[in-house]
Amino acid sequence: MNPTPLPLAEIEGELAVVRDTAQGNRLYGKHCYGQPLPGGGLELSLLEAAYLSEQGRIRVNLGGAPLDFPGLLRHLVSETGIGYHRYAGYRDLKSRGFIVKLTSPFDFSLFPGGTSLRRALSKKFVDVYSERESFLPERMYEKAERAEELRKAYMVEVVDEEGDITYYDVSATSPRGTVPHETPKHVVEGSLLGGRVIVFDLGSLSGLFVREFVGQVRGRCHQLSLVEAAFLLKRGALLVSTEDGNDMDLEAFLELGSRHERDLPGRFSLYEELKERGLLVKTGFKYGAYFRAYREDPECSHADFLVHLLPLPEGPGWPEVSRSVRVAHGVRKKMLFAFPGKGGEMRFLRVERVKPSC
Repeated sequence: MNPTPLPLAEIEGELAVVRDTAQGNRLYGKHCYGQPLPGGGLELSLLEAAYLSEQGRIRVNLGGAPLDFPGLLRHLVSETGIGYHRYAGYRDLKSRGFIVKLTSPFDFSLFPGGTSLRRALSKKFVDVYSERESFLPERMYEKAERAEELRKAYMVEVVDEEGDITYYDVSATSPRGTVPHETPKHVVEGSLLGGRVIVFDLGSLSGLFVREFVGQVRGRCHQLSLVEAAFLLKRGALLVSTEDGNDMDLEAFLELGSRHERDLPGRFSLYEELKERGLLVKTGFKYGAYFRAYREDPECSHADFLVHLLPLPEGPGWPEVSRSVRVAHGVRKKMLFAFPGKGGEMRFLRVERVKPSC
């Protein structure tokens, strides 16, 4: 008995078309490759065609001439602008048994395998990135918001230099705490010494220290970080004098403080936003982030978040994001990346490493 010939797909632009109705039906089957054509046949994306070619499940022609898998992959990358990393991401999802459909403005929609698309609902959108690309916060936020509007999660595949793939869930979030700030009613005097603000009257900030853990008591000094000092200075609860005894307003303090701390105005804006959200905020230096933040009293719980401010518009590289997320996971905290939105409001992205699911 002669074996059934493999389905034949002819490349037409950015599609591979199977004209034979029976062959198209077999490919569509339970794995739902492609899109059935009116009157019979099947349209495959070139990603789908490349995967099926690599699996030895179809033959492909280009201009009437046979095209093997290496040739098809070269055509995919060079002629369509679809990067190899996107094919690698598609292949990995298919190898895990998912139904994967191309979906604009995302790369893919993800469905559980072994089910009919008529019965299954996609719960997740997926984008694929190379580790060489930048993590663009505004774009990621818009994608995460769009997915949420459609009641779906947003998952990202990052393909590294060796072809290994790491998965992340990305979501727009709005962190909140339960300890609103209470500005002291009295004015405290502090001195800017070597890039540190020191309050020598230990009792003057004791209530704020006990309630909101502002600063640290070291010996006979109550030391404030520059962002803590700026926060109290803006609210009229702190006078800061330089070594020559001159008092500073907030603008002068931030200008002088920037000589000692990189991006002090940005850090201060983020600190102020977190405090206004009822969070307790301390330095995140030990974890490679700007801040760690608590929803509740630190005496009763560990920090909930690590928070880092992202540069705009280019954003960090994916290796930097990966490092931050891994550290946060290792210390059982959620990694939040903050950036100023187009309207000036602070926006937050939560990024979490996950196993692919749908």
